Amino acid sequence: MAKVAPGSGPTEESVTLLKEEGSMMAYAGAVSTITFFTGSAPVDAIRERLAAVVAANPWLAGRLEKRKGEKLWRLTYDPAGPLRDGMFTVGEHNVQGVSYAEIHKVLKKSKLEVKGGSAAVNKDDVQMKCTVVPDAGKWALILSISHTIADGFTY
Repeated sequence: MAKVAPGSGPTEESVTLLKEEGSMMAYAGAVSTITFFTGSAPVDAIRERLAAVVAANPWLAGRLEKRKGEKLWRLTYDPAGPLRDGMFTVGEHNVQGVSYAEIHKVLKKSKLEVKGGSAAVNKDDVQMKCTVVPDAGKWALILSISHTIADGFTY
């Protein structure tokens, strides 16, 4: 998986975010869901599907930047759309049969959920991630995206 770093090469692109995305939405939590399934977790198929989604929407693999002298934040990404380290993981967290309140605690105390914009700006943190959590005969799919780069409609 590729890493995107400031000035990492000629293929890097960036888009200027709206004022609200670098201010008000930078302090909003991530948009995250967890979906439960029965059967064996199709880990390879999900990884391949995520790679296809990111290839079609390379900004999902972007990083947040606040450049010196600029008022607005940027989302910098590789237009080739490779998956970055941390965008897809297979987790070992116990989420099956757990109450909503407990799942919320598990998500907040782990790396299953992306950091909010203000905690991720000028760092190499991913802004979207997918985690598969297999468990005997059942599994969970956790998706998380920064509210700084996406809203509920985009999600």
